[in-house]
Amino acid sequence: MNLKGDSWRLVMHPNNPNAKIIKILKILYESFIKSKEQWRIDVYEKAIILLGKFPKAIDSQKELYNLIPMSQRIAKKVWQIIQTGYLEEIDILCGRGSEQTRKLFSKAWGIGPRFARELYKEGYYTLLDLQKSSKLSQAQQIGLLYFKDLKTKMSKEEANMILKAVIEEVFKIDSSVQCDGCSTLRRKKKTCGHVSLLITLPAGSDNDHQFLPAIITRLHQIGYLVDDLIRHEENGAQTKYVGIIKLKGMTKFRRIDITVCSQEEYACAMLYLTGSSYFNKAIRQWAGRREMVLDEHSLRIRILNIQGGTQSVRKLKVLDEINIFNYLNLPYRAPEHRDCFI
Repeated sequence: MNLKGDSWRLVMHPNNPNAKIIKILKILYESFIKSKEQWRIDVYEKAIILLGKFPKAIDSQKELYNLIPMSQRIAKKVWQIIQTGYLEEIDILCGRGSEQTRKLFSKAWGIGPRFARELYKEGYYTLLDLQKSSKLSQAQQIGLLYFKDLKTKMSKEEANMILKAVIEEVFKIDSSVQCDGCSTLRRKKKTCGHVSLLITLPAGSDNDHQFLPAIITRLHQIGYLVDDLIRHEENGAQTKYVGIIKLKGMTKFRRIDITVCSQEEYACAMLYLTGSSYFNKAIRQWAGRREMVLDEHSLRIRILNIQGGTQSVRKLKVLDEINIFNYLNLPYRAPEHRDCFI
């Protein structure tokens, strides 16, 4: 008997009480087909058919071992799946496939490597599987919806067009703010993964977290924004938005990040949003070794007590990025040279 066509539809029916077990066994079954191990193919085929025909979910070892003619070795594996929801053998026999799948999932917005591994262990093996998952947040579902476009890089010309269009709308609301393009666009890369905009409020103005929502509402009204990934996130004195944008005449949906900060935090926010992520991590570690703390808000120096612990922390006045490099006793590095640290 071969598991093809109607046979697969029968055993893989979503209402099958043992569908999750069958789905995991199917991975091994298909790996043995590729390696042409016929006797293993036959054993797994029998087990899958038996589970597919069983009228209820397996809930005891005794019930499982009474499924004749299922191999006792396979029965042990099935019981491991029932208890843990996973089968370690998959990583051994299908390691490359599982690694590729996890890497693929990690490319979806909001799904990190750890969560990607959890999803794989729970039986999600394709992007189509993920679309049916109830484990994803609304933002992750939106990211998955635009997966193909978001993982396709845009030219710097396209990124600049988006940036310019958004800045024009920002200035219609308040022309006194400062707008800067960040990330790969500021690092003068030929292609960009997303558009990053930093909006800095005038000197003396505190961020009441109301300016960014007004911008987002405006961009939705004119049809620029089509979906929200992070609608409103307050990070200290900063406000952040992440969403999906598509200008008229453009063929792909793109991701845009917008951050609003005060003049006091401008330099540190600009340094952080420019990146690269490797550079950010390295320069923060460098600061730490000099008893300083650097983040997207400020540069602070630790005042130590006699025991070597932190007695207090003093915020340093930072006017621009050059100030930060000077405080850290580092030569200034232009944005286009920040893919590395040394």
